[in-house]
Amino acid sequence: MNVKGNRYIRTVISRFGLLSALGVGLLTASACDNPPGLPSAADPVRLHTLNLTPNPVAFEPTDGVRDTTVELSVSVSADGVPDAAPVFHWYVAGVAGAPETVALTYNNGTDRWEALVPLELTTTTLAEYRTYVLVPGSAASNRVEAVLPVQGFTAGVPLLESVQAPATVRIPASGSQPFSLAATVSHPNGLSALFRVVVSIRGGNGQALPGSPFTLFDDGGGASGDPTAGDGTFTRRFTVASTNMPDTYTLRFWALDKAGQSSDTLSATMRFER
Repeated sequence: MNVKGNRYIRTVISRFGLLSALGVGLLTASACDNPPGLPSAADPVRLHTLNLTPNPVAFEPTDGVRDTTVELSVSVSADGVPDAAPVFHWYVAGVAGAPETVALTYNNGTDRWEALVPLELTTTTLAEYRTYVLVPGSAASNRVEAVLPVQGFTAGVPLLESVQAPATVRIPASGSQPFSLAATVSHPNGLSALFRVVVSIRGGNGQALPGSPFTLFDDGGGASGDPTAGDGTFTRRFTVASTNMPDTYTLRFWALDKAGQSSDTLSATMRFER
């Protein structure tokens, strides 16, 4: 075999020159870099099927009201060999802030990238986690996503304790004049169980104002008119313009929690006068 091989190389050199022979050698070496059946590191990496277990995360009243940690099993498959480990991202929908992240580890037994992620929850948590996996440095479109609902139980309904509305609002001679409406709300599961606090405003003709019902805020934000964040008093600033006409308005306040349960409705009357 060696004699035949040497004879073949001599033939190649004589017919095509030394450079061509070296080229054949380089091609032969390149073909052996990746044994048959194994993906090349240069192959495009495509992610498939993000699995979360358990999904959903659900609690029952028999679990009791308590803090708990749920171990979330995360796994995803990939075609090709990524340059870096895929990274799992998760965050609570509607909550500001950067997602939390953890790098996945390859499991030879399952041929998937996996991780165990501890989620610190309470058994009354009502939330929706948005999750996704990306390979660092890859195209943003090459990602897989999954939604994880957390279905805590509710120990009660929202309690609308009081409302604050001016009995009379003066229409200014020019420009506009601000005024605020507010409602104080509590919940047996805490304020985080609340979904929305609103006020409906109807004029003397029985028609709701455009945009009604209006959401009230407990964010301590200057734009909303709420003075203190997280104190259970939800506020919204409105304005009356010089172009408004005198009228009597009926206000109805109520609150909803994340389980879809509603508080009682409290009413008030407010008059615009010149």
